[in-house]
Amino acid sequence: MGDYKEALDSYIKCLAVREGTVGPKHPYTATSYNNIGSILQDMGEYKVALDYYKQGMAVRENILGPKHPDIASSYNNIGSVLQNMGQYENALSYYNKCLEMREDILGPKHPDTASSYDNIGSVLLCMCKYKEALECKKKCLAIRQEILGPKHSDTASSYNNIGNVLKDLGENIEALDYFKKCLAVKKEKLGAKHPDTASSYNNIGSVLQNMGEYKEALDYFKKCLAVREEILSPKHPDTASSYNNIGCVLQDMGEYKEALDCFKKCFAVRQEVFGPKHPDTVSFYNCVGGVSQKMGKYKEALHFYKICLAVREEVLGSKHCDTASSYNNIGSVLLDMGEYKEALEYCKKSLAVREEILGCKHPDTASSYNNIGGALHNMGENEEALNYYRKYLAVIEEKLGPKHPYTATSYNNIGCVLQDMGEYKNAFDYYKKSLAVREEKLGPKHTATATSYNNIGSLLKKMGKNEEALEYFKKCLLVKKEVLGPKHPETVTIYSNIGFVLLVMGEYKEAIDYYNKCLAVEVDILGPKHPDTATSYNNIGVALLAVGEYKEALEYCNKCLAVREEILGPKHLDIASSFSDIGSVKKNMGEYKEALDYYKKSLAVREEILGPKHLDIASSFSDIGSVLKNMGEYKEALDNYKKCLAVREDILSPNHPDTATSYNNIGSVLEAMSEYKEAIDYYKKCLAVKVDILGPKHPDTATSYNNIGSVLQDLGEYKEALDYYKKCLAVREEIFGPKHPDTATSYNNIGCTLQDLGEYKEALDYYKKCCAVYEEIIGHEHPDIAFSYNNIGSVLKAMGKYKEALNYFKKCLAVKGEISIPEQPDIAHIYNNFGSVLQGMGEYKEGFEYYKKCLTVRAEILGPKHPDTANSYNNIGSVLQDMGEYKEAFRYYKKCLAVKEEFLGHKHTDTATSYNNIGSVLEAMGEYKEALDYYNKCLAVKVDLLGPKHPDTATSYNN
Repeated sequence: MGDYKEALDSYIKCLAVREGTVGPKHPYTATSYNNIGSILQDMGEYKVALDYYKQGMAVRENILGPKHPDIASSYNNIGSVLQNMGQYENALSYYNKCLEMREDILGPKHPDTASSYDNIGSVLLCMCKYKEALECKKKCLAIRQEILGPKHSDTASSYNNIGNVLKDLGENIEALDYFKKCLAVKKEKLGAKHPDTASSYNNIGSVLQNMGEYKEALDYFKKCLAVREEILSPKHPDTASSYNNIGCVLQDMGEYKEALDCFKKCFAVRQEVFGPKHPDTVSFYNCVGGVSQKMGKYKEALHFYKICLAVREEVLGSKHCDTASSYNNIGSVLLDMGEYKEALEYCKKSLAVREEILGCKHPDTASSYNNIGGALHNMGENEEALNYYRKYLAVIEEKLGPKHPYTATSYNNIGCVLQDMGEYKNAFDYYKKSLAVREEKLGPKHTATATSYNNIGSLLKKMGKNEEALEYFKKCLLVKKEVLGPKHPETVTIYSNIGFVLLVMGEYKEAIDYYNKCLAVEVDILGPKHPDTATSYNNIGVALLAVGEYKEALEYCNKCLAVREEILGPKHLDIASSFSDIGSVKKNMGEYKEALDYYKKSLAVREEILGPKHLDIASSFSDIGSVLKNMGEYKEALDNYKKCLAVREDILSPNHPDTATSYNNIGSVLEAMSEYKEAIDYYKKCLAVKVDILGPKHPDTATSYNNIGSVLQDLGEYKEALDYYKKCLAVREEIFGPKHPDTATSYNNIGCTLQDLGEYKEALDYYKKCCAVYEEIIGHEHPDIAFSYNNIGSVLKAMGKYKEALNYFKKCLAVKGEISIPEQPDIAHIYNNFGSVLQGMGEYKEGFEYYKKCLTVRAEILGPKHPDTANSYNNIGSVLQDMGEYKEAFRYYKKCLAVKEEFLGHKHTDTATSYNNIGSVLEAMGEYKEALDYYNKCLAVKVDLLGPKHPDTATSYNN
């Protein structure tokens, strides 16, 4: 009935009577010691129980001699309580003594001898000696079948026990068969409403849960509960266990509130029956911590895990397996909170206990290796993480074999870290190994199998195989929808992953639809203030950024930040990510100073949590470099890009895609500084890595072809530039198709080069192809459309079609004015283009006004000493020169030169252009000697940077 306290009182009363009547050294008194020990064992008072068992054994040895069946029973009982205490070697020793005596006295084919084999099997199972355990359980079954027959309740128990071993071995289908055999016997012999029959329902539910058949598992757990409530009462420990098991499966199904209710019911019973400090009672705090963690309530989870730990340390001591589990759980939630160093300490505490108690080759010890690997992986310590994951694999393969679900988990984790290390082929092999085991052992419709589909999809996305990635994500989604339902947190994560790959494929509207689906379910299930919900706000923000909806993107990114700050506190890596994403939106909006502030905030958080050598730190240096480049602070940008490269080379090796990205970024800033030869070297280094790691037909490889084309264009090597741009286009058309934003960018770049070659009509065709793709995919109000209108305007201007050019510039301004604030660098650029075309039309005064407007915006936003501001001084000088205002023109040209010399140095092509322009106005003023000096200065720079055979160098010879 589960009334342990009352039972204990009765046993103690019985003992008192027996000690008073027959004395302390009588078999009846020994039986009382044994009975009290048994009830104390059920109550979790293992040390006191052990004392009573030993007292009982001492009396029996004294009266009955060393070889008596009751002595054997005492050995068995002591072994049982030692097993509960985690002292498996000692327990095994007592079980073996019991077996030896029973075989000697009762013979090898006696029910009690069979029970000894069963008990030895149980402790061997705890020691993870699965094959030996299975042998003992089968020996027990053989004796019971022979003596008791196949339809005896003890024989049924053997079916059950063999099922448990097979379940631990990952042989779920075979385990299910044994559990069902057991159920059939129990139903026939004991009836459907017997506690033992209820246990069979429970065990079938447990294996179905392992198989991912959550709904069916829930049905069996509920059947078990119904019997226990009716037969044993709602306040029986076994009934409490049923509440707990139902809670666990509901948690797996994402029904967190219902799960919590079940755990609370379980706790109420256990607290009443066992008291507040019983191991089973305390496990409630662990369960509630687990649900809170799943719900994103990390502080609450930590609080519950720590309560559990405190009681376990007090009751079980610091060196107990359950205490080790508590250390591990605290480490797990600290990991979610971004407290990586503290998390690692707890994981290592858990490992130390497990190694001491269980040895280095126990699956639970291996689990600690795995958890430490996870913490190190999050910290960016990939090599060390890989070592721990491999330690885990070695133990699991040895103990459970190569085809166990845990082995599959190990293959998966190794794949994850190899993916982050850029070892894509190796990672793919491990993911495939994991998938093969999961499909064979768990079936194609298990959540773990679905996770394998997801991870393969994620890797294929990294490898640029977006359509294949999408197929795997959709396979994963189908399984998770079927098994977990459409509103489970794991299901909605896949909506997000599909959204991301669609975003990369340029399917922006569909991507945003998936992100919104994900958000809607998360708000409904997890609430608006959950870390996963925050991530969805962020993802929608990033997608809106891609389609040029900057203001809305900023709103979503700020929503994400607000939730994260409230839940996670100001010093979490997710907060750093939010700062970075807001910085990116601000950068795209042209708000460079604000963007820089956000990037620096992100860096500060990351440095405090991760230290100076982490990949996230490298990303922050890269972000800061990118905005400094936009601000014209090229030297500082270069410093940050080089800092990023140093970290990546140190952690990832020179042949990693992220290291290649650093080569690319350094190349881009060197290109902006007119260091073309050095820039092309970096671009080629980048290309070499990408071809080697990703292959020649990857989107990132295409980008490298594009960038080499860009610097060749700067060098005036237009035909060679065109070849690289066309290589890039070929890859993009093959991977993305003709209607993708990146493909459109290639059309644009080919157009630019053709324009430089004077092939204006063909250039116009490519610009219009680009524009058509943008209009179809991203609509008429995207910044890239404005960019396209601008380029069409520029080639029309070059063709002398000024009015038509002016119309395109007006279209460009209309789009920019709609999506941007008036004081933005892009708006300034359009004012500049208006000025340029009006100047070309001879409308000098009107052109002058637009150039002045442009200067006002640039001076205010970028400052008076920015290269773009310098270009405005130059353009004003140019129109003043056309108007015959030579002295004033000379003054503006000089202002331009001063900025360029300070920021770009004397040996930059833009500085050379300034020398040329000053020379031209001096020539117009009749100052021929001075003009010649400036022309020669210009020529020297161009020969040095561009070579003697560049069109711009030829112009200098002419001047």
